[in-house]
Amino acid sequence: MLATFLKPFSRYFVDPDFSDAKNIVGVIAKAQFLIGLWTMLLPATYFAGQTYWVPVLQFISAFITVAGHIVLIPSIGAQGAGIAVVLGCLSLVSLQLLLNYAKGFKLCLIEFQRMFTLTLSLSLSICFVITLEFDNSLNNYIIGAVSLIFYVSSCFSVLNERERAAMRPLMKKLAPLQVQLSN
Repeated sequence: MLATFLKPFSRYFVDPDFSDAKNIVGVIAKAQFLIGLWTMLLPATYFAGQTYWVPVLQFISAFITVAGHIVLIPSIGAQGAGIAVVLGCLSLVSLQLLLNYAKGFKLCLIEFQRMFTLTLSLSLSICFVITLEFDNSLNNYIIGAVSLIFYVSSCFSVLNERERAAMRPLMKKLAPLQVQLSN
């Protein structure tokens, strides 16, 4: 995720020989994040004994991925392939969330509204940052920073009171760091 938000800053850390890879690595990392998220949602289907849904959802996701490849690769090349994979993985997570919700499958340690909010806010942040050109413009830095702030604030917005109380000591420890950075 940081690869997306810090895309403008990565110009300083990427060797020019690998500058083309910068467009793909971050996108594929997002796909892997979504696959990890899907594996967290999957046990509910297994516990309900309705595993026949798993290949159906995977087929739909694969179809979306292939369609994305057909449409995006000719127009934007390798980055289009990465975006198509992310779209397929995002559809898999979304379909699994919908299935779990529609069938009333109980999720282990996961609440539907919180998961949906975080997935949606991450997707919106990614959409904003994917549009950035790989240059050193001030606009790119601002968009990257705003996207990161948006996502982090979304994460904090879904915390319950007990979780917020647990975060307060950490925030107090970080406060001196904020003062040092501003000086």
